Amino acid sequence: MARLARSEITIIDVLDGVDGDYTSYVFRNSEAAPSTPTDGSYTGYVEVPPALPQAWLVEPTPPTAPEVTWVSKARYSQATPQSAWTRAVDWSSPIKWTGKDGWNSKTINLFQVSATAPAVPNNTITYAFTDDSLTGSLDGWSTSTPSNTLAGGQIWITTNIARTQGTSDDLLEAGWSVPQVMSRNGFNGAQGLHGSGSYIHTTAPGYTIADFNSTFDGDADGTDVNTHSWLFLNIAGRVPQTRDVLSYVNDTATDPTLRFREDLLFNGTGWDGFVDVVNGNQIVHGTVAAEHLVAETITADEIAVGTITADRILTNTITADRIASNVTFGVDATFTGTLKIGTTSLTDANTINSNNTAVSVGADPAGSAAAAEAAAISTAATNSNSADKTSGTLGSWNIKTGYIYSGAVDTEQTANAYSSSGMTLSSAGAIRSPNFRVDSDGSAYFK
Repeated sequence: MARLARSEITIIDVLDGVDGDYTSYVFRNSEAAPSTPTDGSYTGYVEVPPALPQAWLVEPTPPTAPEVTWVSKARYSQATPQSAWTRAVDWSSPIKWTGKDGWNSKTINLFQVSATAPAVPNNTITYAFTDDSLTGSLDGWSTSTPSNTLAGGQIWITTNIARTQGTSDDLLEAGWSVPQVMSRNGFNGAQGLHGSGSYIHTTAPGYTIADFNSTFDGDADGTDVNTHSWLFLNIAGRVPQTRDVLSYVNDTATDPTLRFREDLLFNGTGWDGFVDVVNGNQIVHGTVAAEHLVAETITADEIAVGTITADRILTNTITADRIASNVTFGVDATFTGTLKIGTTSLTDANTINSNNTAVSVGADPAGSAAAAEAAAISTAATNSNSADKTSGTLGSWNIKTGYIYSGAVDTEQTANAYSSSGMTLSSAGAIRSPNFRVDSDGSAYFK
């Protein structure tokens, strides 16, 4: 027979526990800090926000500028289960829950091209932050950097600042900075000289170059001018300048003997004939020999320093008749061969210096009065240089037995003391001056 098992369950009454504390946050919008709340309640299910001294809300709402949202908090608790809720910690001093909107700010630059400082805009200009635009007359200014094609013109800049918590700001005349030069154009330089050129005048049959070597009144103004210069002016459109070439050509004469070409080179004041002109860039190095150079056409001022060296000069090509008088040779000039003065050859052992006399270089015959006088002067100078110096001067120093001193005569300091003026050097080993001295025993003194 089956048995049914049975268990017994005993139910014990359970008491409600104490609810946990409730922290309340309440909110209020205002520009300045509101007063701390003094009332409000909480039932465990429903909260009534404070109404004194101002009304507060249990949820924040967006503030309207310039207001911000403030927050205060309190803590409600129960002493025993089912007892009333009270504020165990009262309302805190309100603090900001949100901050004020920041300021919109924009630096506005205006530009203008002018030779002198322009005036700033003298009316109200409105800047819109929404589309970065300006409304109102700019009085000749522009918002972008203009091109500057004015000779000597300057681009000026002035600055103002738009600043607001809204969407636009009015820029007043007083807000613009003093215009400053941002950039300027330089002035055009002077017109450069026209380069020299070559021009051709084709003559009529029967004319020769002799027909143009004259002057005539080409402009019928009563003034005769050089024919070549007048023709050049009419062909080139300018007056001739140095190294311009004017060529006369007659290549159509029936008689071939009357055909000719004559080239003239302007030298700055007149016209010279020449065979041809070759541009230096067309000459291959080493292809122009000396025999092809016209005599006296290369002068020293046409030669760059250091460009003619010994290996460029052929033997025996520079002779005495080719060297001008009073020529000065530079330092460390080197000669090979023999150089003579009079009949005497100059060598390493026989050079012009203090060891030679006029006789030794053949400039004065031995035994002459001039030679004797030179010898006497040389002896006197030697004796003078070897004699003791106990008086006189050396530069600005006075010489005296035992002393060399500066200043007036007989003002040397002979004692171990400061000198009243100048400096004294004593042979006893002392130095004496107005501000310092070294005595003969080696002691040094300074004022």
